[in-house]
Amino acid sequence: MKTTKDRISSRRIFGIWNKEASELFEQMLDSLSADARTRIAALPPEAKQDALQTVNPLLEDFLSLVDTVRNNICENSPVHELISYVLRDLNLSDKIRYLVCLGGSLSTFFLVKGWLKWAGWALFPSTREFLEKYQRLNTDFFVFFIPPVVLEDRAYWVAIGHEIGHVIEHLHSLVESIYPEVRVEDSDTPEGMDYFHSREYVSDYIANGYFGPIYYDVAYELLYVLKIRLYGTHPPYDARLYFLQKELEDVNVGRNKIQQPPSSQYTSILKLGQIISGAKNLLTTASCYYSANSDDAASAVENLKLGLPYIGAPRTVLNAYWEKRSEVLAALSEIMKERGRDPAQVQALAGSIIGDSIRLTNMQRTFQVMKKEEEDRQKREREKETKEREERKGRT
Repeated sequence: MKTTKDRISSRRIFGIWNKEASELFEQMLDSLSADARTRIAALPPEAKQDALQTVNPLLEDFLSLVDTVRNNICENSPVHELISYVLRDLNLSDKIRYLVCLGGSLSTFFLVKGWLKWAGWALFPSTREFLEKYQRLNTDFFVFFIPPVVLEDRAYWVAIGHEIGHVIEHLHSLVESIYPEVRVEDSDTPEGMDYFHSREYVSDYIANGYFGPIYYDVAYELLYVLKIRLYGTHPPYDARLYFLQKELEDVNVGRNKIQQPPSSQYTSILKLGQIISGAKNLLTTASCYYSANSDDAASAVENLKLGLPYIGAPRTVLNAYWEKRSEVLAALSEIMKERGRDPAQVQALAGSIIGDSIRLTNMQRTFQVMKKEEEDRQKREREKETKEREERKGRT
């Protein structure tokens, strides 16, 4: 474990919460080591052997996860900027700690919640206490895993909104306040389907309600056309798309439709409406429910056609690009020809411009937030000085 801790300490993890991630891993290792020394070392030889058979798989799983995260960190800056922008829109930028990693499928791992489900915690009481305290203070630490098929196409980045939806659903207990958590092993039971399918539907709703029609179209491509692998806990492709076209009809106007209603076993979740109502309330309270602005979209398209970043909401430039992709790519191809560049690389150029748009927009807003915070701090200092001066006058 000391070797793993040294590796964590010696390598900076890329991301906004890199320091907090390293601290969490190191504190876990310290706590596990301390428990092992005080609890297992004190056992009689026979009991110690039994304990080690329980503990070793747990430690191996933990160290394997640490190495997986450390070795697969996504260092694509615009992806981090997009997630940061969305969370700030939703007033969650200081509440959700996360890392972004490359993975085989689009998924989210809840580190603390996952660790607390491991067996063998009777041998690690102080480690369990540490994790429970961390959960009370910070909710959890999340790892977003993004597969190459999503990472390589800027338009597909909106699919990350589904994973953000899972975190929001967890943070606000949108599902668990209605349906108690069910073990994965029981996901095919009626209770399991209500629980797990509700989580997927509400995460889709949050992503589609925030990002707008591009999310529905990307979901259609990924789920219905490319048929990316889904876990057994997920509703089938057609059920999820049918749900979105019904629940967000005002957002998904004119999109590809699923004509045949899916089996009622996937749509008859009794309290799903109550769960979705909670999600809609979150989006509207944060003023984040998607509403198209034709002027902003036109400005975004014009910038992209000129090869210039668009400084504005990322969901605006992503929807604009998606709607006018052929027009944008044709204009950029002409620019590339004029500059003696290979027009076959036009999609890479468009992706780079969109990435710059997201990165620069979030940097600008971060600067504005920091500037406002500093102005507020200086104002408080001035008010404090004025109050103290008046109090001194009153005493003389």
